[in-house]
Amino acid sequence: MQVTFESDWQKAKAVLTEIVEDETRELANAAREALRRRPGRVLISYQKLTPTVYTSVRDSGVLLTIRLLVQPKTRRGVEHRIWERTLEAFAEEPKIDFAYPTRRLYRAPEDVADDSAQARILDALKRSVADVDLHD
Repeated sequence: MQVTFESDWQKAKAVLTEIVEDETRELANAAREALRRRPGRVLISYQKLTPTVYTSVRDSGVLLTIRLLVQPKTRRGVEHRIWERTLEAFAEEPKIDFAYPTRRLYRAPEDVADDSAQARILDALKRSVADVDLHD
């Protein structure tokens, strides 16, 4: 999930980590016990069985990605619970907002002097937009 650059992404990561750890605690403990009892018989190559939240940056915000251990037949239910709890928790946090693709447009001030470089660029842009035929 992505949060905006303006969000408190550290808080978002902490909230998400707490939710995911709570949802997967029993399975992580069971997997740890299975590995201890039969180390060669379990197809898990990770030493760390607790969930991890990775952080990266994308165009629209900070991406928080979860790596977690789930039983294959319970994946949809676990994902559902994590999303609902996350939506509820983030709704209570005024400094956390979900990110989505956004464009910001800046307009030149109306009082730009006609002889300035900004005015010449603005005029060129206006002319190029006016010359576009939308019916081609």
